[in-house]
Amino acid sequence: MQDSTLVRLLRLLPISDLRNLKKVVRSPYFNTREDVSRLYDYIFDHHAETGATGALDRQRVFRRVFPNEKTFDMAPLRRAMTLLTECVKQFLAIEAMRSSESVEEMFLLQAFQTRGIEEFKEKTLETALAKNERQPRRDADYLSRQSALNWEIFHQTATKKWITQADFEPMLQQNTRFLLVKILQLGCQVAAVGNFLNLHLPAPFLDEAVRLVEQHLDEPAIRIYFHVLQCLRGDESEPHTEILNECLTRYRDQFSKTDLHIFVISVLNVFNTKLSTHPTEDLRKKTFSFYCTALETGLLTPHKVLSKFSYYNIFMIGVQCREFEWTRRFLEDWMPMLPAAERENAFAFHLAAWHFHTKNYDEAMARLQQVATRDEVLYSLEARGMLARIFFERGERDALAYHLDSYRMFVYRHPETGFYKELHLNFIVFLQKIMDLDKTDAARCRQLAAEISGTVKLREKSWLLQLF
Repeated sequence: MQDSTLVRLLRLLPISDLRNLKKVVRSPYFNTREDVSRLYDYIFDHHAETGATGALDRQRVFRRVFPNEKTFDMAPLRRAMTLLTECVKQFLAIEAMRSSESVEEMFLLQAFQTRGIEEFKEKTLETALAKNERQPRRDADYLSRQSALNWEIFHQTATKKWITQADFEPMLQQNTRFLLVKILQLGCQVAAVGNFLNLHLPAPFLDEAVRLVEQHLDEPAIRIYFHVLQCLRGDESEPHTEILNECLTRYRDQFSKTDLHIFVISVLNVFNTKLSTHPTEDLRKKTFSFYCTALETGLLTPHKVLSKFSYYNIFMIGVQCREFEWTRRFLEDWMPMLPAAERENAFAFHLAAWHFHTKNYDEAMARLQQVATRDEVLYSLEARGMLARIFFERGERDALAYHLDSYRMFVYRHPETGFYKELHLNFIVFLQKIMDLDKTDAARCRQLAAEISGTVKLREKSWLLQLF
């Protein structure tokens, strides 16, 4: 049972949720089966224990859940586990709804609507509008609720009297703003994926929506998503990153941490893309400072979890700024915030990379052998790049020649590497040319150095230029 969906799910919940969940499982509204209640009580008492022969061994659990059964049977136990899992999901959904009073009122309105209860709708609608206005956030969720509520007001008005422009205008305005935000959100996702895949992906109605944005820049959500989109599109006509930073400071309390996380990641993706093509010391310092601020304010960990991609990007900018001591502390201090399933492998890879960047190559190679790269394409790419440099600097030309062939085939076999693909392929090509170069041919050396300098998408450009 250790690896069952039920046990893994319960282990991710805080103790406060587990205590409240016990009340739900014992409530006849959610559960009427004693075996399900006994199963939850037993798991609650022993959920922290591990080991196949421990307290959660399925035969031990079966004896506790079905005390009158003499023979072990997995079928009823599996049925009880399924019902308990559904109970947990219902509890989590209700808790999510209860976390926002405005959302609760929206569901109440829907319940009255489906049951044809008109008597209480008007008062509930007034309450929902007041609660939505009182809450401080002005994000996309706020606009969505406001749009739905204004539509409901318009609908109720239209059933009682001839409508006027004054009745219609609020609903029209709110729906327009909400739709603009949703189109801009979609546009940001399309631009981000397109940047990663190095493709131009079409987004229906996006250009038309952008032309309308100027009329609605007083709406914080529209203004921020507009500048995020322009950043992701690489529009340099305005200082969009600076405007966005100003907006994040000004409107910070009006957005959830999840929204702020999306905004910050979008800006950082722009910085990282620029660093991969036009790295400058000023941009490195600016990006490093932005990451440090985002870490300190919790904007990179909205759900108390740091993604492995943020972990990688922060590490890379740290070593690029030669903040080696800070980077080592970061790896250790923030490792517990990584997703549990990826924690040890991510730490092992980045520690190997840290030794590589501090030129402790023996330790780097030893630690790379401990990294599982089968399902981690990014780690595998970076590991191959590091090994290529190590082989070159050690003068192991035969090993390097064999390695570059394998490295090249790996990149071609993994098209999902997106914009990393060209960075690595160019690195392989130029390293091979340097290996074959006659260093006494000064003209050819200058020509090759110029080619490297002029290539935009190229990893380790500074190191390659140092080889002449």
